Amino acid sequence: MFRQNLLMWKNKSTIIAGLIGLLVLILLNAQFKPVLIGGKIIFVEIADNLNERAQGLKGRKFLAENKGMLFCFEREVYPQFWMKDTLIPLDIAFISMDNKIVDIQHMLAFDDKLRYVPKTKVIYALEMNSGWFERNKVDIGDKLFCLNKSIKEKN
Repeated sequence: MFRQNLLMWKNKSTIIAGLIGLLVLILLNAQFKPVLIGGKIIFVEIADNLNERAQGLKGRKFLAENKGMLFCFEREVYPQFWMKDTLIPLDIAFISMDNKIVDIQHMLAFDDKLRYVPKTKVIYALEMNSGWFERNKVDIGDKLFCLNKSIKEKN
């Protein structure tokens, strides 16, 4: 009987620990919004104002594998990106008004000379770890979908 109670308590504490871990994970990801791109679910931080877009991923030492930053513009533009003070190499997908990827470029860490500009006007730009798009077979023509609310709505 004691052994059964001990096993039952052990199972309950495992479940409780799992629920606490899940809650912590949700809270840690609160600033991230789930999106679907090329059939892959990722979590993005939204940069939808001038200050957030200017800061971008500068100074970050690490970016988790399926996380990125989605830059949102008020209208279609030819945005210019550079990698000054950006510590990790990134790839950037430029996304049109109809949510399709129109261009993907590789960006070099610490490079303050090169400018990365899309081939056509875009309304979004998505930065991910270098090689992410290729590893996940996400390519030009693939679409971006928000999984909750509007892409530009913050949590």
